[in-house]
Amino acid sequence: MKGTLMHLLKHALPAVVFSFLSVTTTHAEDFKPKAADAWMVNLRATDVISDENAKIKTAAGADTSLKADVSDDVMPTLGITFFF
Repeated sequence: MKGTLMHLLKHALPAVVFSFLSVTTTHAEDFKPKAADAWMVNLRATDVISDENAKIKTAAGADTSLKADVSDDVMPTLGITFFF
């Protein structure tokens, strides 16, 4: 249990803190559509957290006794959008 909690805090907590820091409030009357020739740059990170102790099961739920090497991975993504 302690290892799972530490694993969660190590991987999920930074993502939650970052999402709260990047949240801003907007109102409908403040909305301005993107102008022509405008650029928008997005930086995202996707964290894939695996459960190393999970068993490989069939669709019916039976254990297959198969083994797989798994690891955690973070995929940064940079998105660039240009408005015509």
